[in-house]
Amino acid sequence: MTSLRPQERLLLRAGLGVMAVIVLALFVFYPQFRGVATARLEARRKQAELARLTALAQQRTEIVRKHATVKQAARDLLERLPPDPGVPDLMLRLDTAMTSSRVALMQLTFLPETPAAGNVGSLPVQLRLRGNYPQMRALVQSLEESPRLMVIDRVAFSGSETGIIADILVRALFVR
Repeated sequence: MTSLRPQERLLLRAGLGVMAVIVLALFVFYPQFRGVATARLEARRKQAELARLTALAQQRTEIVRKHATVKQAARDLLERLPPDPGVPDLMLRLDTAMTSSRVALMQLTFLPETPAAGNVGSLPVQLRLRGNYPQMRALVQSLEESPRLMVIDRVAFSGSETGIIADILVRALFVR
């Protein structure tokens, strides 16, 4: 280096300095920058995964709530199903519905028992009633709100001089 002029020595030192900076950048800083970039990418991926898992947790909470609601509805429904046809209780429920709606019973016919789904049986009852439309509507509502589960299969109205005659087919459900 002693045979070099001062400008050449300065240029050589600058070149060596630049080389040192490049080597330092390649082996020290560049891996650090790559690590930061990789960490940012991983952080975004983790945030997306967290958002997806949070949404799933919220769905699970909603499903658990709906399951509890359906389970309670099933319990309530089972409470409305007696263990046998329970004709005396059925007659009491029908009488309560007819009395509260002020319809006149013309005929009541028990039809043969029909099989229903699974271990549920049904006892069909044909009712012939006389009244006006608001009374008939009140009767249907009273049957639907009955503590005992009853299904109205058919309602047929016909007019008469004394009001409306309704033929209603009701099935009282019970557990076999």
